[in-house]
Amino acid sequence: MFTLGLEFNLAKLNAMRRIVFGLGAAQVTAVLVCTAAAVLFAGLDWKAGLVLGGAAAMSSTAMVSKLLSDRSELNAPHGQNAIGILLFQDLAVVPFLIIIPALSLPDGSITIPWINFQVDQLLFSLFLAAIKIVFVLAVLLSLGQKIMRPWFNLVAKQHASELFMINILLVTLGTAWLTEQAGLSLALGAFLAGMLIAETEYRYQVEDDIRPFRDLLLGLFFVTVGMNLNFSILISEWGIVLASLLMLGPIKVAIIAGLARLFGNTAGTSLRTGFALGQGGGVCFCFTGPHRPRRPSA
Repeated sequence: MFTLGLEFNLAKLNAMRRIVFGLGAAQVTAVLVCTAAAVLFAGLDWKAGLVLGGAAAMSSTAMVSKLLSDRSELNAPHGQNAIGILLFQDLAVVPFLIIIPALSLPDGSITIPWINFQVDQLLFSLFLAAIKIVFVLAVLLSLGQKIMRPWFNLVAKQHASELFMINILLVTLGTAWLTEQAGLSLALGAFLAGMLIAETEYRYQVEDDIRPFRDLLLGLFFVTVGMNLNFSILISEWGIVLASLLMLGPIKVAIIAGLARLFGNTAGTSLRTGFALGQGGGVCFCFTGPHRPRRPSA
């Protein structure tokens, strides 16, 4: 996510707003609704439909961005579509991580003590989360741009490559820690750190410095995903797993390709976008308990 943020500064993200908030929102909504409808048809309740729909709507940001980068397709039309949709998916993870643990709460209302007013527990949790999200993003994007360039200039004047690398880690981990403390995802913080550094003149130097670590950390990411697999469940529920696999890929590819076509893309670009994002994402593992777990990003 950090390397992805380096590719997309604020100006470029603003230029891609139609893809991110248009095509991306349409993709997440369409896949969620279709999956939830299938789950309801199977006889489960709406809460299960929301959880499974949210998981099915996500794709693997780490895998797709790596493949597009290796093929030099990040700036191709289907690459721009894929990255824009992935960005919205990573933003959509935030409300999912807030809503899904709240679904395990007992139905009812809570009383706000200082105004003696009763409100639904889920709505109150979402309201508090929205305030934190707006505040943290506003602080990081407004103050971060003013601080980042002079800070990197000061570090670069020391002419120490080790200090420069440590500074990159400090900025990335610090931003990710702030977003985590605010109830957002670590991946979103890493992406914001990359975007802030992309606004400085040290963007290309940072890319060169972190390139040796990128593939290694990507491998560790898939190791952590594999460690979350429960093989006993896969074996005991092999029929459901196989049916879900056969349905998820083709249907998700068709939905994404159809939406891309509606947004004015050519048939070839639409199909390439669909095949790029037709798989599931590691974010599915974040929906496995009542508490917000530590998880890999999409």
